[in-house]
Amino acid sequence: MHSSIFFDFRFAYGEISILDNLRGHLFKLLKKNTAYFRSMAQNTLQFKPPIGFFNNFITQSKGEHKKCIDIKKANTPIVDIARIYSLYHQIKETNTQDRIYQLYLKRVLSRDEYNEIEQAYSFLMQIRFMVQIKAIIGEKFKPDNFINPKKFSSIERKMLKEVFKKIKALQAKVCLEFTGSSDGMVS
Repeated sequence: MHSSIFFDFRFAYGEISILDNLRGHLFKLLKKNTAYFRSMAQNTLQFKPPIGFFNNFITQSKGEHKKCIDIKKANTPIVDIARIYSLYHQIKETNTQDRIYQLYLKRVLSRDEYNEIEQAYSFLMQIRFMVQIKAIIGEKFKPDNFINPKKFSSIERKMLKEVFKKIKALQAKVCLEFTGSSDGMVS
């Protein structure tokens, strides 16, 4: 899981050709390594979208964040899926939104897929920032990544549920493409 984050390295200082050479070398190694992509695809299933069988939110049942959802974790599968496809298609971008756009330009994603993924990612980020800003400015407490869906409007809750359904579908798609199974278990 942590090794996938390594692929998000960016140029900060020095000779940029070193970065380009490293990225080229890694792309060459990955091209032959189907096991790595299978493992990355299975890793996307570590987060289960918090939506239950009856379309209810599954929130934490106890502790400091009782009745809340970790919105940052909710966005993790989109970030991971964008990373997997970008590495597989040798896209150099490291920003999630840039990766998604490049996947669209390379026709890995259809226009509809691109729009849905982009909107899902942006919606989750907007909620996260909105809650953090409200914590800092309005409620004067330390911001975190936990949201209580009951504090949102019915439209926001519906959107959140649709985003979680989309994440489930994306997880199934990436697992099918890289493992041969929609549940991540190698068939």
